[in-house]
Amino acid sequence: PLSFREGEDVKLQELEDLVEDLRLQQRHRVDRCTLLRFLRAEKGKVVKANKKMREAIAWIEENDVLNAIDTWNLEAYEKCLAPWWLSGGFLGHGLHGEPVALERLGRCSWPKLSNRLDFEVLKKLDIIHCRRCLAALEEDSVRRGVPFSGVTLVIDLKGFKWSDAQFSAAWTLSKMVACRSHLLPETCHRILFVRVPTPFAKAWSMFSYLLDPGTIAKVQMATESETISLLRKFIGDEVIPAYLGGQRHTEGDPYCRKLLAPGGFPPEEALQRLERLIAGDDVYRPPHRRGEAFQGSEGARCCSICPMQ
Repeated sequence: PLSFREGEDVKLQELEDLVEDLRLQQRHRVDRCTLLRFLRAEKGKVVKANKKMREAIAWIEENDVLNAIDTWNLEAYEKCLAPWWLSGGFLGHGLHGEPVALERLGRCSWPKLSNRLDFEVLKKLDIIHCRRCLAALEEDSVRRGVPFSGVTLVIDLKGFKWSDAQFSAAWTLSKMVACRSHLLPETCHRILFVRVPTPFAKAWSMFSYLLDPGTIAKVQMATESETISLLRKFIGDEVIPAYLGGQRHTEGDPYCRKLLAPGGFPPEEALQRLERLIAGDDVYRPPHRRGEAFQGSEGARCCSICPMQ
């Protein structure tokens, strides 16, 4: 189902007429829900929404996005670094029924990771992540029988250090956000920066201009002492993880690690395995420890990080 703001139904029909050629191609999504997101991303301006959609389609074609789930190496681009990057996950729903997601960016040592991995690899990791997230959000909307609504995205920045305040890392992150705008237009309703340390506040003041003004306008910040008050404006205590001051546990875990990838910089052996998988060597050979390799239950060679035969 769709829920329109004033005048959107007429503008959506105008946009549908403009993209009729794309609909006839039957290659890219031009359903009303997708068109509405592009329309809202451009503040209801039909011509700009049409332009933005065509730019997104060109980017999708250039980056082989349509084949990502079916033909890319998902062991490399989805599973290998899963505990560390991308961090976080979906928590549930906010006070008004909107989906709530959390990322633990402060733990991820983004400058170090962006220096360690080629941008094309980071981009492919993010493409798979975005495709999965959009599918999950749309499934949730259909399952509950409610209009697709924007996500409340909580970004936990605890752990961000002065050494992380680097222009090169901020520039790379801004490019990633620009890529997401092609895949997830107007999917995020608000962004809550929580447990914001002083180094990040300073970095934000220096580098936020690299981001789209529409993204910046969605951001609200809270220091560690202010975090729970900000979260409670939009999310119930039963959804907020206990480590952030709420009541949510999973099997007694206040960090809810059954739901949220904990983040952190990936160990070198995981990064090396990723590189081998990308190169086409998908047989993982873990390093010998104390003279012998770790063996799986059936004698298969396995890694204690991500077992695979």
